[in-house]
Amino acid sequence: MTEKLNADKMVMPCGPLHDQLLLSVKNDGNKITFTFDVSVSKNDYSDEIFNKCGAFSKCDMIIELKKDALIDLAFETAVNYKTNKYQGLELDERKFTDYMNYCERAEFLDCMVGETMFTVNFSLMKFTSKYRKLKKYSSCRASFEYESVSWNWY
Repeated sequence: MTEKLNADKMVMPCGPLHDQLLLSVKNDGNKITFTFDVSVSKNDYSDEIFNKCGAFSKCDMIIELKKDALIDLAFETAVNYKTNKYQGLELDERKFTDYMNYCERAEFLDCMVGETMFTVNFSLMKFTSKYRKLKKYSSCRASFEYESVSWNWY
């Protein structure tokens, strides 16, 4: 099943992805694909959502980018209670894709749409030993100047 973003009516069929595990990120230049492992149980979702998505085990969220798209990618920390400081790490597309694919546990939090930008937020929980230095970052914000967004459930 494929669903598309309808920004005019604020229809974003990403609700069932909340807390779902990110499996991979693929960057094809003009298209970013986030692949999720999906488990929609009857206990956690309405009958409508369960009946629509309960049979699927994977979902690709595909963001088609505008030509020469503005892209804003960052890892962020929570405010450290000892130092009362926030830290952010701005990323280029290559590092973003690499780091996200080396994150052993990243979960979808939410997405937002503006007039020209589509933003996805993830919680980051554990990185492989190769990227242990990134463990202080607890969230990821990825904003893209988009042409279209779709969700392919399978």
